[in-house]
Amino acid sequence: MADQIYMASVESTYAAMEQMLQFSAVLDVVSRNADERTVTFSVPGINGLFTAKVAEGDAAGSSKVTVTAPIDGGDKAQESVAKFYKDLGDQLMVQGAVQSAPQQTPVFDAQNQPTQTFQAPVPAAAGNGGNPAQGTKNKFVAMLTDTNTGKTSVMAIAAAVVSAVFLIFGFVSLGMHPPVVVGIIFAVVAAVLCALAYTKTQPGREHGRMLTVVAAGVTVVALTLSLVGAAGGSKSHGSMKEASSSSSPSSSDDDPFCKPISWPSAGVGAKAPKPNSLKGYVWTDDADYVNIKLCDVDDAAYTDYLNKVKDSGFVEDYKSTSGDYSAKDSEGNFIDLTFFSSLTELDVTVKSAERYQNDLSEKEKQEEEAEAKKKAEEEAKNKAEAEKAAAEEAKKAEEEQKRLAEEEKKLKEEAAEKQNTQSNAANGVTPDVKEALDGYETFMNKYCDFMEKYAKEGRPAGMLTDYLEMLNEYTDYTQKLSNLDQSAWTDADMNYFIEVTNRVNQRLASVS
Repeated sequence: MADQIYMASVESTYAAMEQMLQFSAVLDVVSRNADERTVTFSVPGINGLFTAKVAEGDAAGSSKVTVTAPIDGGDKAQESVAKFYKDLGDQLMVQGAVQSAPQQTPVFDAQNQPTQTFQAPVPAAAGNGGNPAQGTKNKFVAMLTDTNTGKTSVMAIAAAVVSAVFLIFGFVSLGMHPPVVVGIIFAVVAAVLCALAYTKTQPGREHGRMLTVVAAGVTVVALTLSLVGAAGGSKSHGSMKEASSSSSPSSSDDDPFCKPISWPSAGVGAKAPKPNSLKGYVWTDDADYVNIKLCDVDDAAYTDYLNKVKDSGFVEDYKSTSGDYSAKDSEGNFIDLTFFSSLTELDVTVKSAERYQNDLSEKEKQEEEAEAKKKAEEEAKNKAEAEKAAAEEAKKAEEEQKRLAEEEKKLKEEAAEKQNTQSNAANGVTPDVKEALDGYETFMNKYCDFMEKYAKEGRPAGMLTDYLEMLNEYTDYTQKLSNLDQSAWTDADMNYFIEVTNRVNQRLASVS
């Protein structure tokens, strides 16, 4: 596909291309390079990436757009390139119409504005030195947002989800009393997402700006709830700690599971270091498995014992969280510590290397059995669905046979018609294509004559009716062009299309 020339500055053309891709429901942007004015995007159903680049045109004030399609994209990729050129021209036309509208001229509905593909008159803003690249700010984005022709911002959705989770956390905090730092971290993440979403969205309800504002409000409420819950937890924790300190001596003495114990001196239990305080309960003391509960263990005692465990060699394949630690030593023996700070209890489990591997094997066996059961259920379900589908296929077989016969007849007729059309168009442009393009060029010349007269007579309001009638004619011609099947165009058709559009561009340039 040849390069496309637009009678608009490079900055205006690149801005129009960015805007078109931003609100496109089909084209997905992969990357942008503003310095080189290059955009990479993908098209559904076509493997590979397209690259669009804007450069200076040969004529003054013009720009050249080059779209590179995937090598193996085929005819469908070429159709997408042609549509990209047309849509970009439409975007430039609409953008120019919005930016150049005088203050006292009635505003037309955006969907009825002409979307001429190849002209973008961008007047210079006051005080900008006459630079057309620095014209008045385009209002078309807001118009698109209000009618939801773009997509809802993913960043706005993320901000809403995080703020909603934060709100749930805030209500839970009133009863659970988590640390203040957790609420602050939640608040920072939600606030950052809201700020990013606000900068990435446009005004209006549909594109995500309103959703972002709601998410920010929810974040403030959630932060308040989490701070209140954390503050209440600090007070209750202090009261509970004082009560526990005053009552712990008597409760420990009365607890049958908090008595003096003897630490294992043989078996795998001897691999674990002896704690400073030997009070608790020995649940199991076997040669290959030991489970002991230690009581009256505060945070300092737990930290001290954890350091002893590490010094004893239990540092391989370790997993460590707040209050939990598990690891193996060089022989493969396994230890697991679970610390309950509020109960001042520490659960110690030690397994020999062989016992640890057997437990893992048993767990894997259970998982395999569960997986096999699930697979059998899925196979039975698939079999039932296959039988049902087979019955439906058998029922449709007779109708399908009839349909195939009719379709074969239709294909033969279409093939004969296509052969006649190709034969007629082998040495020139297809008649239907030429007729549509000639009519389009005739209308655009008529439109340029009208605009010259309109400007020469001082843009009178009395010509508004004629302008609206031309808009209706323009809609008819663009509909005729859209109805043409470009997949069936010959090389002559495509070359004639480019020739006509270039002539129209030159005619529009003389008007502007």
